[in-house]
Amino acid sequence: MKNKSFMRSILTFCIVSTVSITNAQNIVLKQQNEVLKIQSHTLHQLDERLTDLSQLEHLESLESLASLEGLEVLKHISGSGTMNFILTDAPGDLQDESARAYQTAYNFILDEKWAQAITSLEDFTKKYSGSSYQDDAHFWLCYSREKNGLDTEKSFLAYKNFLERFKSSKWADDAKSNLIRIGHLLSKSGKSGYATYVRSLEQSNNEELSLAALYALENIGDEQALESTFTIFDRTTSVKIRGKIVYILSDFNSPKVVKKLTDIALNDPSQIVRKKAIYALGDVDSPQAAATLKTIIKTGKNTELRKTAIHAIEDMDIADLTPFLGEIGLNETDAGLAKTATYALEDIEGNAAVKALENIMRSGKTSEARKAAIYALADRDDINSLTVLKETALQKNDAALAKTATYALEDHESSEVMDALVQILKESPFIEVQKAALYSIGDKGGDKAQRILYETAISTDNEILAKSAVYALEDAVSDDHTQFFIDIMQKTNYQSVKKAALYTLADQKGASAADAMDRLLKKEKDAAIRKAAVYALEDTDSDKAVDILLRVMKDDKSLEVRKAAIRTLGEIATPKARQALMTILEGK
Repeated sequence: MKNKSFMRSILTFCIVSTVSITNAQNIVLKQQNEVLKIQSHTLHQLDERLTDLSQLEHLESLESLASLEGLEVLKHISGSGTMNFILTDAPGDLQDESARAYQTAYNFILDEKWAQAITSLEDFTKKYSGSSYQDDAHFWLCYSREKNGLDTEKSFLAYKNFLERFKSSKWADDAKSNLIRIGHLLSKSGKSGYATYVRSLEQSNNEELSLAALYALENIGDEQALESTFTIFDRTTSVKIRGKIVYILSDFNSPKVVKKLTDIALNDPSQIVRKKAIYALGDVDSPQAAATLKTIIKTGKNTELRKTAIHAIEDMDIADLTPFLGEIGLNETDAGLAKTATYALEDIEGNAAVKALENIMRSGKTSEARKAAIYALADRDDINSLTVLKETALQKNDAALAKTATYALEDHESSEVMDALVQILKESPFIEVQKAALYSIGDKGGDKAQRILYETAISTDNEILAKSAVYALEDAVSDDHTQFFIDIMQKTNYQSVKKAALYTLADQKGASAADAMDRLLKKEKDAAIRKAAVYALEDTDSDKAVDILLRVMKDDKSLEVRKAAIRTLGEIATPKARQALMTILEGK
């Protein structure tokens, strides 16, 4: 049934579109200078042009086509009194109860038995709320009630409710036409409140027709069509239509287009339309268009439009684009604009763009632009940008800038980046930069990163860096590497590093982490470390932790460690942990 509904929709669209396009093309070809007249041609006026003979031929061909797909031709009288022929479902699966019910109601409409149709449709809409024919049934219910003499205002409200509920229905255009017709009748009878709503519907219809005319003009593509398009833009107040025209204009190959788009970009009262004109200028890709975009970027007062102009110009083939964007990123005091210009340099090839980013990074007037230059360099992934970032990370005047450059190296995909990070770790005078190097090494991951971090954790004489190396090592390992952290605990001389390794070991989760904790608790002489290990056991998420804690509670020499074991059992709170606590209470 759905396939039939789809076929009916396709056939109906093709039939109506053929008539509409033919008439629209004739109007455009004959009266291009007065193309706005297309707006007055509605679909029912196109139907009125059919002769009685063509209607019969049309019906004949439709019935022939419908029979192939199990569809039926419905004769429908539009609001203007014109006869329309509509392909609609004639449900073929009579085993479907809802299809049979709809067919019954549908037959009453064909026979113009409005009262019976109303009753049947009302029953259908209540009983088969999930049916795919719900919108069909509600439309014909509106139509049948109107034909049966329903009060005009109630008919208006019925169609209005239909449109609000079934916006995408194939009957929406018919409902809209009937709504406009009834609204005009109500307005003429002195009920002026309906006029505003009707005008909004008519405006919507006119906009759709105008857009159809515009696309037809675009396909013609000559100078006269361009002038007609200018005329439509100048006359219409619709932001939607003017925005569409802007995009269409960029497809015309004429110097007049740049002039018109420039005027729109600089002077149009709608920011939405101006923004579209700016993007359209970027698509034109001419020296005149580039000059306009530069003017907007340099002298515009609206930051959002200036940013839009940067996005539009960055893909244009302009010889001086790199120095232009570099100057904006370097000297612009509007932080957002300077940052946008800086990021635009990221995708420009060549060493000139790297130099421009380096200048912004070192001397940009805003911190946002300087940071943007660093990350733009990191994303370039070439040796020139790597050199600049490494030199920045190693400089001795600005710790914050050096730290940002070091973290940015984490995103650099060059094969030499690990060596650069090791050099920064060894040579930077700033402890925060050295820590940044460790964390960047950890994020890069791999065997080389693991070796560097492990050696740093056990051999450096700086406790802060050793502790940072442990936490960075956790990010560098991907599988079970508990032995790394056990070795660090055994070899380091710093308590804070032991605890860091301990907590990191617990985060490895599982039985292997719990076993490593058990070995530590049996060998470790420092009660403070054993106590930390007891608390860390909770984080291993291993059932073995309960057995280990129970043993510690019975055997450890330190009262503080035993008390920590009991508290950790309480925190674990599994049935096995509760049983262990009961064992302790019973003194077993």
